Amino acid sequence: MNKPYTELITEALIDETVPVIKTVAKTLYHRHVGDAINNYREYRFTQIQNRFIEEEELLSSEQVKNFYKNIDNTKLDLLFDLLDKARTTAYNLHSKILSKLYGNFLRNGKLDYHEKTLLSNIDMLNDEDLIYFHKVLKENVSDINEAEIKQIKISFPINTYTEHYIFEKIIRVGLIVESSDIDLGTITDKISILNDRAFYIHNFTVEIYELLELILCVNHSS
Repeated sequence: MNKPYTELITEALIDETVPVIKTVAKTLYHRHVGDAINNYREYRFTQIQNRFIEEEELLSSEQVKNFYKNIDNTKLDLLFDLLDKARTTAYNLHSKILSKLYGNFLRNGKLDYHEKTLLSNIDMLNDEDLIYFHKVLKENVSDINEAEIKQIKISFPINTYTEHYIFEKIIRVGLIVESSDIDLGTITDKISILNDRAFYIHNFTVEIYELLELILCVNHSS
């Protein structure tokens, strides 16, 4: 049974009288196909672990040893959450961001408030949210570090409902701070929902932006 499970599913979709999902479920949960899926999951998790290893390699062996030597139950729970969310996410961007949080965890011996907020809520974001967030910063900020240091107000263009919801989600996960002097009107007002918003960034915003810049630029050039 060396065929990819995607090919097995395609081959199984022969009898048009049988509901597609029933055929797919039967194929996916067949023992041999299950083995193939588990093998893929193990391979994928190995790739994710390699990203975490790369973060370890940026530190000295002494720093890594000291972290694990002094680990307690609270840190162990956070470590498990980092690994498990990286393992189960459907989004490659998530696993790369989580590996970055792991590096910070080792380096600082803790996760700060913004890092823990993102870890707790990263499931709210999908790859489109992160890519659009990166696009907004890239197109509206000439110097990301200056914007953070000088607390420059940044515009978040909103022309569609999707962009409105992306802004709301980015706020909730703590990546930005909304400007408080914007008159949003009522939530039921269609015009106000589609108005541009404004926000400020903090040091963790800069860190995530630079990581996305690295990831997305590498993906674009490859």
